[in-house]
Amino acid sequence: MILNKINLLSLCCLVTMSAVSATPMDDFRILLKQASDSEAINSVMTEYASKLDTEEEIRELQDIWLEFDKVSCQENFQKQFEHDPNSAKLWYLALRAQDDADKVLKESIKLCNAHPDYYWGYRLFISSFMAWMLEAGLEEKNSLQDVDLELKTLDKGNKLFPDDDYFSIIQFHRYRITGDYSKAETFLGKIRNLSLLKPHWLYVRYFLIVSQNIATYESLMPKLLLLQREDTSYTQQDSLFDYAQGYVTILEQTKSWKKLESYFATNPILLDNWAFFDHYASMLAATSRWDELLQQLSLSVDKGVTDKERLQEYGIKWQLDKRAEWPALVKKAESQVKKQR
Repeated sequence: MILNKINLLSLCCLVTMSAVSATPMDDFRILLKQASDSEAINSVMTEYASKLDTEEEIRELQDIWLEFDKVSCQENFQKQFEHDPNSAKLWYLALRAQDDADKVLKESIKLCNAHPDYYWGYRLFISSFMAWMLEAGLEEKNSLQDVDLELKTLDKGNKLFPDDDYFSIIQFHRYRITGDYSKAETFLGKIRNLSLLKPHWLYVRYFLIVSQNIATYESLMPKLLLLQREDTSYTQQDSLFDYAQGYVTILEQTKSWKKLESYFATNPILLDNWAFFDHYASMLAATSRWDELLQQLSLSVDKGVTDKERLQEYGIKWQLDKRAEWPALVKKAESQVKKQR
């Protein structure tokens, strides 16, 4: 089968050609770029799958090959492993190319047991176990009771590689799920390469909210959201709103009213959003600033942020409907509805 121009162009985008061929990896990239059809590409892949030395290099080749011809890639690495089944490296690479997530998880544990000092075996195990952990949507304290073997493997590897960020990330998830927030925070604080947390920022934000950790939220979340800005579709306003969603929740939960008021004063645009205005209104009610609350509700109605239904909810919730100003405020909200028709 001849590779069409679109696939060739896509494949070329996956590799970076070095100016000087100095290493086998440089040679691989150059030859891959020069390959004109599928047969030539598979030939280059097959040759360099056994010629490249480090796991990092072979992982790059493997990722490209899996994208281009998954079956040929899987067959090649499986044959290499069968030829030398005592090789931890070949076992790892053969497993890494497989699709069956359950099989990869179980086999990665066997790999770690057979070769307990082999780092990449634990990396594959971490990737598989964490994927299962997050996809299962585990959020109950007893939800990890039936994975003793996995947890034993995790702890054994973590003792061998105590400062590894990947271990710290999965341990953070483990302990936030089981409700041991102190340990979760410890492992979160050990992570040095924050870019590894880029796919996990929502979990981090949720954890800091439920653990009501204001200090860590203030110091860590801006850094994680700055990483999201690397995606050009993620705007500064997106960053502001994503930060604020967690921050105002923590401040309200902890009754940090002065901080909350100061934050809204610094970011008044948030009050144009009904969800954030709700936190602001709750702060005014919690501090018994009823006159100011009614004034702010009136402004919010004028801007179309608070509609009649929400206004009535506030009235019942805080017994505002007993205030003399209330009928006029409700009438104003009703007139806004008529204007929008």
